[in-house]
Amino acid sequence: MTVRITKPEFNLREKLTELDKPTGLKGNELLRSETSQEVRDLIGAGRKNLIINGDMQIAQRGTSTTTMGYLIDRFASGAANINNPTYAQVDVASGTEPYAAGFRKAAKITGGDNAVHNNDVLKFNQGIEAQNLATSGWDYKSGASFITLSFWVKSSVGQTFFGRLQTIDGTDQNYAFSYDVSADTWTKVVKTIPGNSNITIDNNTGEGLDIEWTLFRGIDTTASTTVVNKWQSYHAGARLPDGVPSTWHDTNGATWEITGVQLEVGKNATEFEHRSFAEELALCYRYFVKMYGSTGGLSTGDGAIATLANWTSTAAYGPIFMPVEMRIPPSLEDFSNLVYYSSGQTFTPGGNDVAFSGAATNRIEIRINSMTNMTDGDAGWLRVASSAGYISFNSEL
Repeated sequence: MTVRITKPEFNLREKLTELDKPTGLKGNELLRSETSQEVRDLIGAGRKNLIINGDMQIAQRGTSTTTMGYLIDRFASGAANINNPTYAQVDVASGTEPYAAGFRKAAKITGGDNAVHNNDVLKFNQGIEAQNLATSGWDYKSGASFITLSFWVKSSVGQTFFGRLQTIDGTDQNYAFSYDVSADTWTKVVKTIPGNSNITIDNNTGEGLDIEWTLFRGIDTTASTTVVNKWQSYHAGARLPDGVPSTWHDTNGATWEITGVQLEVGKNATEFEHRSFAEELALCYRYFVKMYGSTGGLSTGDGAIATLANWTSTAAYGPIFMPVEMRIPPSLEDFSNLVYYSSGQTFTPGGNDVAFSGAATNRIEIRINSMTNMTDGDAGWLRVASSAGYISFNSEL
């Protein structure tokens, strides 16, 4: 005699939902995941944010400027034909959603009193090193592989804003996007971007991708053929679609703020990857280093910058070692309030008296020129003369 036993079908996922311990929203999403990549996207496994200093906490150059360019580390502002814009690092107000998410600093652009012109440009951007993208796991030539850009943004003027991504290697590709904000309200923006067969990203230290948030562009750099949410061949006169709103631009003193910028591989915007201040600062040092004396920045201790040797009575040489391997051999960006002590004398170098005699990614050899009556072969001490003194080195993209 044969005994046949039958059991009802058993659905594991349904049974899990019946457990006393709930799986929660993310747990349910994990249960629905079909690939290991989707699981990694949801749990944010490993280092994921391709943006450096996305929480705007590092600002080696200062906290406010009217000269467009780099201020907050890794983020640059750019302007053409714009009256008196300012770029600043500001505090995120307590009680706001970004503050609750752990953000304490934001970048803030303040516009001037501007009429609208065809060649006006005001933008905010970060370039990403190509090898960081090439080794990120993004299959950038496949339309089935994605990166996700997310950020918190606030504007004093409610309108539609635009932004764009531009690949730099090969034949440049341009991807425009738009987002809406209400006046004086923090908004979380998420943009998921597919790969494209026309994209090229080299595995090197050059720029692989530029991300731009556009405050305004006149019609000289827009085109009717440019559309949002689509990769297109880049053209200088077609970065964005025609009809970029000008309300923010022609409102005197309008403001725009951003923080919590994250770019990650995958279709989901996961929680922001908060890195320690020390780790974020080290990542920023790859592109810019500012050495101070005993106050602020990269402190060298009691004002000391480097020990040099007098090669002649008029010139001294010596190495300065970088705190991390920089992207490329750096250039001298700026210095202030330096003084050189040697042979019982003091020399204060001017603008043309400090130069490099050589540079590598981990060190430079600095040269102090135009001295008088120094003793050949004597050692000397290059230091800052006040708490405001510094010397800075640039390897930016």
